[in-house]
Order: sequence, then C-alpha cells, then structure tokens
Amino acid sequence: MEGILQSQAFYGPAPAPARCSGIKKTKKQKRPGAAAPDGFLNHRFLPMLSRQHQELKHNRKIEKEFFASLSHLSAFYGLDSIDIKGLLFPENISAAYKYASACLKEIRPELQLAIIQDETHSACLATINEFNTGMYLYYIPVKPLLILLDSAKERETGELLLSVFAWLKQAVHIPYYTDSSSYLFYCYEMIETWLTDDPAYWDEGDYTDNRSQLNASRYFGDIVERKISSPYNLFHFEERVAGFKPADQEQARLFSIAQQALELYRQFPNRSLWDSFRERLIEPEEEHRLNPDQYLSFIWDFHSTLTESLTSYVNSDIQEMGIADSPLAIQLFDKAQAAECLDLGFETKLFHLIDELIGYLNELK
Repeated sequence: MEGILQSQAFYGPAPAPARCSGIKKTKKQKRPGAAAPDGFLNHRFLPMLSRQHQELKHNRKIEKEFFASLSHLSAFYGLDSIDIKGLLFPENISAAYKYASACLKEIRPELQLAIIQDETHSACLATINEFNTGMYLYYIPVKPLLILLDSAKERETGELLLSVFAWLKQAVHIPYYTDSSSYLFYCYEMIETWLTDDPAYWDEGDYTDNRSQLNASRYFGDIVERKISSPYNLFHFEERVAGFKPADQEQARLFSIAQQALELYRQFPNRSLWDSFRERLIEPEEEHRLNPDQYLSFIWDFHSTLTESLTSYVNSDIQEMGIADSPLAIQLFDKAQAAECLDLGFETKLFHLIDELIGYLNELK
C-alpha cells in the first residue's frame, strides 16, 4: 500500500450471610457408614445473579426483547431453533446467543453477532459488518499542498488539492495534527519534550533538523489548517474539478482522485467517517485499543527526520494495542427485517481514495 506508514502490531461484593439466632447448638451425631447417594453429584446448579451487574436487574424485559430479536434474526437467516427449556436467566440468553452466533458464522462468516444495549434497547440482537482498515497508519501530509499553492505554475493543481483537503477536513472530519485534542498533536509535543529534556541523546544534525521542522510544522501547519477549514474552498470544489485540465500523468492522477472525492461528496453530503464507529462494540473486553484518530489524520510531511522520529514514537506507542476500532455497519433485529442493511460502500470508497491520495502525495515531484 503506497505512501502509508506501517505499524508493527495490531493486534460491590456480595453481601455477608445473615447471622442465625435462637437455635441451640446440639451435639454432633455420628454419620452412618453406608455410602452416600450420588444425587448430589448429578445435580446441575444454575448461576446465581450478581447484585453487582445492574444491567441484569430487569430480567423479564431483557428476556422478552432478546428472544423477540432472536425470532426476527432466525426468520431472516433461516436459523434453526434452540431448546433452552430448564435454563434460567441469564444462562438461557447466553446459550441462545452462542448457538445463534455459531449458526450465523456458518452461513455468513464475515458477519458478527452482538447484543446491543443502549438508550432504547435492553438486549437486542444485531448483526455487524466490519470494514478492516488493515495494519496501516493513514496519515495525509499537508506540506505538498503548501508547495503547490506557492508555485505559480502549479497554482491550479494546488487549488484542486485544496478542495479535496477541505472536503476531508470539513465533511469527513479527518483530525488535523495542530488541533490540541488530536493524537498527533500529543505525539509532536512528546517529540519536542524529548528534544528539550534530553538534547544529548540526539546527533547534532538530527537535533537541529527536528527542532527546525517542528517549528515549520506548527507555523505553516496553522496556515494550511485555516485554508482547508474555509467553507470557500469546499463550496468551489465542483467548479475546480469541472475546470481542471490535466497537463501530465501526475496531474491526471490528482484529477482522478478529486473526481472520486467529489462523487462521494455528492452521494453522501452529510456523511462523516465517524458515523460508522462504535466504541468497544467488537471485543469489548479488550482494554488496549487503537482509536481511529491514532491511525487516521493529517500530518505535516513524509520525507523528513521529524517524520522518522514521529513514526518511531507512534509505532512504539501502539504496538501493544490488541485491537483497532474500525468502521462498522450494524443491523438491529428489534423488528422483522425485509432486507439486509450492512452496506459499507462509503467507507470502502473513502479508504481506497485516501490510500490513493497518500500515494500521490508521497510520490509528488
């Protein structure tokens, strides 16, 4: 995958029993020598409900909603029913969920089954289609845009790229590295702290280059951020695409990217990438998670010692992450479903476009 930096790894206590009173202590009697019956060993003890898990408190409501959604799911995918007679809550739900999940995996291995609990659902089954973003950092450099805009010969090319960036920033809401709430802002800050606190660690040339590039990334990065945040550059996106005439193969490559971006903007004018993310829905027990803003962002540049330092820091920071949160399409079965609604067309096209854009910027002469 061209132009993309690769990471190293993706990978109340129960109450005390009440004290008995009013019963006299009696002398312990001897037990008979005969063998005890094996009824105890054959008895199956069902799980007790913990008072710590308040989400299990309203068991009747949860059971009703869960098994209604299971009925809708089974009817839609043609799943066989499961016999759960004799099982009490929540073991009945656990057994039914595991069975339905295994059946779904056989007929649709790319889908996952989850129990959704939110403001309007107590326990509703839902199918999930996950877009795999891969083991990559999707970092979009902005320095090439500044170079194009500063060149009289490439001014028109720069304005076309500017509109593409404006769409990614304003409509798709890709994080920008000078934003103090972004992950990369934190990473750049850590590099500066490293330079300040331990200058002896660095070679003199690397120290000077990193310090100089940090200053440039902030000063010029703020200029680019204001430009791509301007509604003017998004408003004139269609006009710039219509009037652009590629003069060489490099410009034709950008023109194709801009056309794809404009088509996505027309199809999904109000669609943000973040609409597809749900925190901790996949493998919720995994604590070490890679968040979207950690692998998807604008960045200052690719070809510099500062970028080498940044890449080293990021890979070190995220290599212990057990899972990356990815875009998801979710279909609830709170009622009967007429058709499958698990489309990730926007996300697929968007990440393909970002991949192409990063490759173009990385190879830009």
